[in-house]
Amino acid sequence: MRRPPAFPPAALADALRATGVLALALLTAAASAQQVRLYVLADTVALGEAFEVAVAADHPAGVQTVFPEVPRDRTAEAAPLLALGDAEATEHERFAPVFRGETRTDSVVYRALAFAADSARVGPVEVAFVSGGDTTRVASPSAL
Repeated sequence: MRRPPAFPPAALADALRATGVLALALLTAAASAQQVRLYVLADTVALGEAFEVAVAADHPAGVQTVFPEVPRDRTAEAAPLLALGDAEATEHERFAPVFRGETRTDSVVYRALAFAADSARVGPVEVAFVSGGDTTRVASPSAL
């Protein structure tokens, strides 16, 4: 009876490396399926002065996006309104989604006030992506 040829160790190592690289590429693609961006829509921000912060979330179509909301029943005693780093949002407006191929972009603009004297850090803002029974939370980077 003839034995099958042995798999050469070097060929086995190459095959395992190729499989590992492919698995890493697939995991990276899945992890980057959702992306959150933050933009401060002002050149300068003064202490206590209102400014706008835009948050955009890219994700596959069919995924629901949940942005943080400013509490509706806010009162002077119920602080913070919605913390955005060194700023607080007083209101927000959500915009209609934009579709680019298989990617959907949802966005919201917050009206905020800065309370840091020198330089205010805005963000991060955490967005939830809901698909079926799964929820993934992704935070935006901060901005100065």
